Amino acid sequence: MNVEIVVNSKYSEPKVVIYTDNVSNDISNLVNQIKNSNMFSLHGFLNDKLYILDLQDIYLFYSENGKVYAKTSDNNYNVKYKLYELENLLINRNFIRISNSEIINLKKVKNLDFAFLGTIKINFLNGTYTYASRRFIKKIKEYLNL
Repeated sequence: MNVEIVVNSKYSEPKVVIYTDNVSNDISNLVNQIKNSNMFSLHGFLNDKLYILDLQDIYLFYSENGKVYAKTSDNNYNVKYKLYELENLLINRNFIRISNSEIINLKKVKNLDFAFLGTIKINFLNGTYTYASRRFIKKIKEYLNL
């Protein structure tokens, strides 16, 4: 089997093409593995350097001044996605949109504080916090089966 990787900036996400004379069990298994892998690679920029980001390290994504950032415990990386694109890419990965400007990683949440009327205070494991927008509270409760 020959494998070829072509890097081209016109592709915003990976595309896999298989050339074969027949569809064998091996080819079918390979196609199923690719379809079920839900591949997603995220990179961010910091001080003119490109970093490969691990989703497990990200506390939240937020937008500020027209740019989108991934916040980790150490840094804020500029990412080249819009929040709505990230929201779609992060489906079923423990990320949820909590406002027009933030998507949080539920794996990094310590607790949710419902003491504030009309909103939710979200406390993270690293001691930081944010607030959910009133418009997203119903969606958050549904996601958490509350």
